[in-house]
Amino acid sequence: MRRLIRPFRHLFLGLTVIVVLCCLLATVAQSQPTGTVSGPNAGQGTKSVPAGESAANSSSRTSFGIELKPLTLFEFLYLLLTFCAAAGALLSIVALIRQARASSDASVAQETVSVDRVFVDHPYLRKYFLGGCDISAEHEHYDQALAASQLLANYFESYCRQRRKTSQLYDEGTWKAYMTEHLRNSPVLCRYIERYKDCFTDDLVNLMRTSRPL
Repeated sequence: MRRLIRPFRHLFLGLTVIVVLCCLLATVAQSQPTGTVSGPNAGQGTKSVPAGESAANSSSRTSFGIELKPLTLFEFLYLLLTFCAAAGALLSIVALIRQARASSDASVAQETVSVDRVFVDHPYLRKYFLGGCDISAEHEHYDQALAASQLLANYFESYCRQRRKTSQLYDEGTWKAYMTEHLRNSPVLCRYIERYKDCFTDDLVNLMRTSRPL
């Protein structure tokens, strides 16, 4: 629930800031600074507030010599249109973020199914990755086990590279438990990562070394 509310919280905060800025800009545009008169009337000195000026007009002047005036109808409509345009832009950004997250989650789910499909189509390979069994290079299924090791290693590597950049379908603890379970029970997978360690991130190599079977 918090993940759904959080984008809208930032949206409303951004809209509030935009409205305040627009009001300040419109007010400053209406300002009339006071000070010493220059030009032909310079000898008259500094302008002063007439004695008959109402208290309301006098109180509208700030300490910076700026006179605040109410917005006209045109300025109000312009401000309203600006507000609507900003709201539409922010809503579009939120929609794009959600779309990117959904696309990332769908891609991860598709890759997970592809990996699981290997063990569905070749169930005899499962013991080499989740059963703790080792396989020698002379075994008839060694090439298939090596290919599955490459697939799993690349799958784990893609997560290690993207975990801080995009949304993930599962949290980090679930990913780490999933990878550790395979690495701890698969000597052939660990040997493959160790052999090609220069092609993988340090995160995956270190995880492999801490989970490597004895």
